[in-house]
Amino acid sequence: MAGFRSSHEQAVAACELGLRSTLPGRVHSYRSLELGALLARDEQAAADFVRRELGALADDTPSAQALRATLKCYLDHDRSVATVATRMHVAKNTVLYRIKRAEQVRGRPLGDNRLQLHTALYLAETFGVSTSDTVVARTA
Repeated sequence: MAGFRSSHEQAVAACELGLRSTLPGRVHSYRSLELGALLARDEQAAADFVRRELGALADDTPSAQALRATLKCYLDHDRSVATVATRMHVAKNTVLYRIKRAEQVRGRPLGDNRLQLHTALYLAETFGVSTSDTVVARTA
């Protein structure tokens, strides 16, 4: 009975998180959203964290979005410029430019709190970014 209850609670959480997520697709497993659920349990704290870690990279603009996507891919793939270029279908020089530009926009080195940076990028990708008074993540 406990296993059924746990499975049901996870299914409900996955449904709620999936509806609030900016990730593509209509069906999500709890496992794929579990990290986001844990990190964004306190919506306002998650929004503040993303803003603090990303600085101007958290702006809701196409330019900032492209920089965030490139930077997250770069960190996801162990800082391999070639892999990022292949995955994003752009030139290596474009990746290098975006990484350098992201560092400038953020206002501090990418190596500064790299885990926090990667986490903030994950939250922004999964739940979107905040505007001045709205919250990054909307979780149950």
